[in-house]
Amino acid sequence: MGQATFPKKLTPQERAAFLRGIKQHGFDLLETRQSKTVEAIKRLLLDRASNRGSGLGENLSSYLSRELKYEYGHLSKVFSKSQGVTIERFFTLQRLDRVKELLAYDEQSITEIASELGFSSSAHLSATFKKETGMTPREFRKIAAKSRKMP
Repeated sequence: MGQATFPKKLTPQERAAFLRGIKQHGFDLLETRQSKTVEAIKRLLLDRASNRGSGLGENLSSYLSRELKYEYGHLSKVFSKSQGVTIERFFTLQRLDRVKELLAYDEQSITEIASELGFSSSAHLSATFKKETGMTPREFRKIAAKSRKMP
């Protein structure tokens, strides 16, 4: 049994290349319970942020605890230690990525997007979006529309 240490955290692409390389030599990666928990949290958050997950009306901490069968305090500590960001912050950033995607499609109103992604109101979505991106959803939509029209 061996151990590999890297000077920085691997990107998903680097990690995949590393795994392919060690498997070619008959080795496999033993993952820790904590890393599996973090990946499970991410998967659930990404599914929920993209509106594919269940529990949109349920409190985030209750949802994760129920799905993963751990107390939220434990999940939060493990995730923050591993990722350097809280579960809530990670989830907010994922939802905002989805908001950007939906705004660029220009098929739904901001109110519909807010409702679909679990924001309490369009004002809450707009305030969160502006705080993180420096622009309103309407401004973002205009920029996205211009970039779609450019050859």
